[in-house]
Amino acid sequence: MDKKPQRNNELSGAPDDEVIPAMYAGRLVPVARSQVQWAQTVGDYVRLHTPQGSYLVRKSLKSLAEQWAKHGFIRTHRFYLVYFPLVTDVWRGPSGYNVRLGSDQNAMNLPISHQYEQKIKQRWIHRHHYENGGSYTD
Repeated sequence: MDKKPQRNNELSGAPDDEVIPAMYAGRLVPVARSQVQWAQTVGDYVRLHTPQGSYLVRKSLKSLAEQWAKHGFIRTHRFYLVYFPLVTDVWRGPSGYNVRLGSDQNAMNLPISHQYEQKIKQRWIHRHHYENGGSYTD
């Protein structure tokens, strides 16, 4: 049976879980980092995508990537940041490499730019090596 990581659907009570103010339908709402599956640059804002919906925050994707890297987020493109444990596939399409989040009809495919391609592929290979019982040596 293939177990895929799932994000909790409620705001986390974990002490290290950052909660940031975001806009949703014209209202200010709290969004926990633990709920974010991926983020996308939209002009001067970042759209955070969660199982409950998407929310706008006035931050740069660069600053989120730096702050959230230690929590499993990785940049795939200048416009995208993903929670890497949710990546279910890395594949090459006609216009380059992509990551897939999810494995059902709601799966999301996001591009990997050339700048981030090696880092993503190495992390993907490393993850699968451990999942398949291998040991990592430098």
